[in-house]
Amino acid sequence: MIAAAVAAAVSLAGTTWCVPQDPGSPVDPPVARYVLADGQGAAILRSELARELALRLRRSPEGKEALDGLVDLRVIDRAARDAGLSVPAAELASWLATTEEQLKASGETLDAYIARLGLSRAAFAERFGRADILQRRLVMKSLGSSNPSDVTSELVTLWRREARVRLKVVTEETELPADVVATIAGEAIRIDELGATLLAVASEETRQKHIRRLVLRDLVHREAKRLEVTVTEADARLEIEARRSRIEKDPRFGGVDYANWLLQTQGISVEEFARSPLLLATVEQRKIGEKLHPDDTLRADLERDRAAVLRRHGEKRAIAAIVLRAVDTPNELVPRTPAQAKEQLEALRAQTQKGRPFADLARIHSEDPHSKPRGGELGEFPRECKDLPDAVLEAAFALRLGEVSAPLPIQGGMAIVRVDAIEPPPDDGELLARLREEHSERWLATLLESAQIVMQ
Repeated sequence: MIAAAVAAAVSLAGTTWCVPQDPGSPVDPPVARYVLADGQGAAILRSELARELALRLRRSPEGKEALDGLVDLRVIDRAARDAGLSVPAAELASWLATTEEQLKASGETLDAYIARLGLSRAAFAERFGRADILQRRLVMKSLGSSNPSDVTSELVTLWRREARVRLKVVTEETELPADVVATIAGEAIRIDELGATLLAVASEETRQKHIRRLVLRDLVHREAKRLEVTVTEADARLEIEARRSRIEKDPRFGGVDYANWLLQTQGISVEEFARSPLLLATVEQRKIGEKLHPDDTLRADLERDRAAVLRRHGEKRAIAAIVLRAVDTPNELVPRTPAQAKEQLEALRAQTQKGRPFADLARIHSEDPHSKPRGGELGEFPRECKDLPDAVLEAAFALRLGEVSAPLPIQGGMAIVRVDAIEPPPDDGELLARLREEHSERWLATLLESAQIVMQ
């Protein structure tokens, strides 16, 4: 996102603006390189990553904020054209100097900041400075004023709102053509523009996560071709129907209609989803798994060591926990010893036995940042799992439904756990499916590792 000092300069309402690629940079540079199975090199291009971010994040808070910025920028451009307004070079230079001073006062340098955005000084001033200056002038014009101090953030917000109505801004996905995220007076903002904005402000962690997804999708597709695995329209429909069944039968979704759920959560129809690269990759992965690990082979694995398979894929338990950090020598960050944590957790356990909801106590007392907001919910787990400490799993599988454990020592502290639900062992058909999924996950991890991805 834009640093506070720059945000104040480029947007009186704090909008995140579009950050385009610098015209002086390569048209579509690679953001990552990797190795294919045959040793040939391949690359993920900037445009591919930008589009992936747009498709994945369009409906997220950051995606909506980025789209708002794009729309506001286009509204300002259109309104300025209609009003015959322009910005002299000298005024842009003055804006840039003022912004640089503001950043310096906040401990930031302009060169370092715009380097992170991938822009030159000239491109930064042209995009951000021009928008800010025109925005002020347009608001002053609407006020009939020549005094810049009359422009307040409230008036800017009001002007934008009215301008959006006047210019007939449309952002509702159901009213837009494919690959268009908004229209302003009939002019389209395409999904690639949204992707460029999201890419410019994405964290390195976000960039790398989506690069790995793109690489894996390509590798899976190439393996599907090598193994002569094809995905038909019928295959896609079967996958959609399986997903529909899971969503509509899951009580957590309250019996929602799958088509409506898909439209509300992902903004696409069932027909669009059936043609999406994500669904294609999912079905390809499943069919590759079926070819590499047929039922007969999996059934032999199951019969060879059923007990081990059941530990990994049998009965599952929904587990919740209250975690307290503890160290032998308390400090400012961890103010208690394991003995003190144990005493505190025993007191909390006693409260649950008197009827106090476990979830309420977890939200108040637990120090696990991931489960605390969810009332201590950790998720569903089999008896053997790398995602939880062995002590927690052992305790959970020794408890009855709704029972709370005694305090348990875990790495970095102590915990009490509760079993919220018990899923009985599946039948052999489901066990074979879970075994195949286990093999597929291991295969995907190996595939990704062999690609030797190098981020650019």
